[in-house]
Amino acid sequence: MEKTINPHLLILLEAPLYRSELSGILTAAGYTVRSTHQPAQALAWLTDDAFDVMIFDLDSDQVDNVAFMQSVIKIQPDLQMIILTGKPALRTAIAAIRVRAFDYLVKPVDVAVVVDSVSRSMESLAALKTQLARLVREGGKAASDGDLGSGPDSPGRPSVIIVPPYRLDYTRRQVLPIGDESQAIDLSRGETTVLACLMANSNQTLTTSQLARLAWGYEMDTHEAGELVRPYIHRLRRKLELNPDEPSLIITVRGQGYLFFSDHRAPVESED
Repeated sequence: MEKTINPHLLILLEAPLYRSELSGILTAAGYTVRSTHQPAQALAWLTDDAFDVMIFDLDSDQVDNVAFMQSVIKIQPDLQMIILTGKPALRTAIAAIRVRAFDYLVKPVDVAVVVDSVSRSMESLAALKTQLARLVREGGKAASDGDLGSGPDSPGRPSVIIVPPYRLDYTRRQVLPIGDESQAIDLSRGETTVLACLMANSNQTLTTSQLARLAWGYEMDTHEAGELVRPYIHRLRRKLELNPDEPSLIITVRGQGYLFFSDHRAPVESED
């Protein structure tokens, strides 16, 4: 029997009771659900994990919502987005069309309506996958995962970055110690993206806001960017540093940001 994989949903809503009720109903319906009220947390999850549908409240004052939607689609171009708003406006409606949002629901909206929208979005996604499979079977030209959109894995980024003592293979999401390349260290997509930004700017201090902009193309204030970036720095140190508690590679520059330290830098090497 083929293993069934539950659809993955991400809920970004500020209203705690509504968010909890919606999460509970969708979980009971068989979906795998992650929910938060923090845009930075949502971006971190999107960077590391694949989702099928995102439910997003446009009325948040924490971010520029249009810029946030654009960043989400850069990270996961095929994500089905269901947008809720109590302040419908031409600017946000146009932005929703541009990110190919599946639904644009005006609040107050009953939870049952949102659940129905999720169900219809999954049917649409299934139909799209069926069509893609048919094109592949017929020998049509189908895009591979690496060709979808312009997110962190876009072709414009070098596939290999060499900065002693490491060689980062961006495509494979692996770090290899120079001189002992049999000892590959696997990274998540988010870890790979953050490390690529640091290594490509080795011996230069990058603020958390600069890292967020380079890694995800998203403008954040220092506090929000710090919440997003710090967990990746911590995990990278655990994987790469000889002593993570006294890092010698990924260094904190107090009051400024982080830098990847190297005694000397080899040129960035691009591979097809």
